[in-house]
Amino acid sequence: MRLVVASKLLSDSTQRRWEVMEEIGEYIGINSNNELTVEGQSYVELAERSGTPLFVLSESTIRSNYRKFYGAFKSRYPKEVVVCVGLKANYGLAVRRIIVQEGGGGDVFGLGELYVAVVAGSDPKKIVVNGANKPDDVIEGAIQSGVIINVDSLDELAQVDRITAGLGQVVDICPRIRLPLTELKGKMYIDPRYGPPGTDVSKWESEFKFGMEPASFFDGCPLTPASTGSTKTLSAQPRLLVK
Repeated sequence: MRLVVASKLLSDSTQRRWEVMEEIGEYIGINSNNELTVEGQSYVELAERSGTPLFVLSESTIRSNYRKFYGAFKSRYPKEVVVCVGLKANYGLAVRRIIVQEGGGGDVFGLGELYVAVVAGSDPKKIVVNGANKPDDVIEGAIQSGVIINVDSLDELAQVDRITAGLGQVVDICPRIRLPLTELKGKMYIDPRYGPPGTDVSKWESEFKFGMEPASFFDGCPLTPASTGSTKTLSAQPRLLVK
């Protein structure tokens, strides 16, 4: 709707046309015929050529957005930064290959998304398998693919260790540990969609967010170097995974 409204305002002046182009994006604009364009290609011509409905993505926009996002973290973290781009909104193989070319990884849920990430050429060490209550086949597929497994609980940690040992392999894990927000107890977050009274931030974090409390992980972790050699904790490595 915003694009349609913006295009109706173009008759005012050339200056307004440039203002609208800046609002829409660097690679999406409006030509002299008042037609929306993507990387210099008219949407009207694209629709006439390919038919409608037509879903168009801008490769230059994807690359630009990735570089800005990566740069924001890299400028503040001196060691390796890995951007694990979600498969849900970036599922097409063409899009995935662009992300791979830029050095990005993947944040995947289930075997289907894992398959797409691998087929697109993603570095396995830049793929993270996410999701609470992972079934055995997903964990096994992740282990055999050599990717990282995000572990949400001590039970899941034991599950991963059991399957890994059965396969006779080693796997990288990334423990999902919740931020300790006890100091925010009593402070309310008000979702603008629902209004007051809101939710206690500390209660929301402890009851509704996936992951482990720091104390439960570090005090109750059943895995030690002496007990098993099948699971490696990725957090010990100097790299930042951004998902």
